[in-house]
Amino acid sequence: MEEATKEEERRKKDELPPLLQGVSISLEEVQRVYGLRSREELAARAHEEDKTAFHLLQTATLLQLTITSSLPSPQLSVYDDQIVWGRGPARIDLSGGWTDTPPYTNLCGGNVVNVAIDLNGQPPLQVYLKPSATLDITLCSIDLGSVEKLSTFEELRRYNVVGSPFSIPKAALAMAGFLPEFGAKKFATLQEQLKASFRGHGVEITLLVAIPAGSGLGSSSLLAATVLSALSDFCGLGWDAQEVGRRTLCLEQILTTGGGWQDQYGGLYRGLKLLQSGPGLSQNPCVRWLPEHLLEDPPYAPCHLLYFTGITRMSKLILAEIVRGMFMNSASHLRVLSEMRQQALEMHDAITRGDFERYGRLIGVA
Repeated sequence: MEEATKEEERRKKDELPPLLQGVSISLEEVQRVYGLRSREELAARAHEEDKTAFHLLQTATLLQLTITSSLPSPQLSVYDDQIVWGRGPARIDLSGGWTDTPPYTNLCGGNVVNVAIDLNGQPPLQVYLKPSATLDITLCSIDLGSVEKLSTFEELRRYNVVGSPFSIPKAALAMAGFLPEFGAKKFATLQEQLKASFRGHGVEITLLVAIPAGSGLGSSSLLAATVLSALSDFCGLGWDAQEVGRRTLCLEQILTTGGGWQDQYGGLYRGLKLLQSGPGLSQNPCVRWLPEHLLEDPPYAPCHLLYFTGITRMSKLILAEIVRGMFMNSASHLRVLSEMRQQALEMHDAITRGDFERYGRLIGVA
């Protein structure tokens, strides 16, 4: 009889739409609360509210930026023959990843231990900006072999087209004030803006990404931060690392990829560190640098090896599933996140004390 009851409970759980499975609620309870009769009606309602929740998170993140930061007014701030060269590292998350992700970090704060790294002795992300002779914006990718020219605001607004090789630089240009809705000054056309603010020059942006896509080293967020940092220098925006980090968080929201703050801050602040933020809509992580002898000293350095397995994953899909669990107050998600947040503090303590054995054990369960 007990087995039959459990089987009936499992069957009722399976009747829930995929968006609601894994939540401690039955089909009958949901139907009673919402007054919905069929599984199809429930699935449609769940999908609608799922979209609304993600949209509200995006809106709140962008609203926070408008409250704490002024609208940018980009102007050419280099000589006609100068180039701005931006470089960025990859990052390895040692402990606490996902606790930096909204909405969890807005409610509880986040703790992350990570380290910025070069690959083969070089920063793997490279961005070059220079004035061009034509009144347009040219985007080039060395590693992808792609080129795209932008001559209108409408072309620049297509930053969230799925599969575009230049979604990140387009969104970064938007965040830097090259679109009227994001900038302090309003222009009728892109050519008019370039003529007035860039001494009649256009902009050429060249990217080189020497990190395999989907490798889990934070390349998307770090590329966005590197482009934004270079644009700040090129356009005289005066953004510090905290401001670049905040704008990277917003950039990922307008791209609908979402994400937290640990990737960009992990690269903007070099070395091994603990990043911490408190609850609240405005997330400004503080940095506590850690001694690096467990990574660099001769007895320990050979114990660390970074290699690419060739296995990739779509971070956007994983992220959406994790955030959905946060929205729905999934007990299992929240419990694991709380444990991860605490483990980051334990990792900080192990590294500070130089306890290599404990450090290794924590790496094994991270």
